[in-house]
Amino acid sequence: MRKHKSLKEVNPEHSFVLKTGKTIKSLEDLLSQLKKMDQETFSHHVNDTKNDFASWINDIIKDKTLADSLGLIIKKNEIVNTVKNRITQLKHHKKAAKTIAKVSKQTTKKIKVNIKPLPKVKEGKHKVEVVDQLSHGEWVGNKMTDVAIEVANKVKEIEETRHKFNEKTYLISGINDFFLGLIIGLIMGVILARVLIF
Repeated sequence: MRKHKSLKEVNPEHSFVLKTGKTIKSLEDLLSQLKKMDQETFSHHVNDTKNDFASWINDIIKDKTLADSLGLIIKKNEIVNTVKNRITQLKHHKKAAKTIAKVSKQTTKKIKVNIKPLPKVKEGKHKVEVVDQLSHGEWVGNKMTDVAIEVANKVKEIEETRHKFNEKTYLISGINDFFLGLIIGLIMGVILARVLIF
């Protein structure tokens, strides 16, 4: 079975080179390296100002969905889970498409329906004529394609919802940090004011 294009290894010149010198050639390679990566190396590539993994995935792997998701995350375990989930999703997407194509092909081969065109009917001024007919196999294939498109649209909806949720979570985290800093500042101000008064 052929891999999804986002799961394939990149050309050596497009490999991601870690701070340690190790190279990453695919999403599965990235996941493997992330799992055993020390915090210092991780923080070198992902911090408040940048996310090298998201940039590489966007520019080289060309998986904008994953890159956008990773761009909002700075915690290692969350990035590991996001990459792992995306790999699983891409593998299942490929399998589902192949299964749908296989079932459609088998169904088309197995079903032999003898559909005869309706005869032309003349009745008064009105004339009825069968212009275009679909065989049962064509109808089943079209229905399977419609189902595959509907499933893909639902997956896209879920991804967009998850992306919006991640954005809101990141925003809430920033607000929490702001108020925590504000409270600490107020407490320090009160302590300094008491020390200076006495």
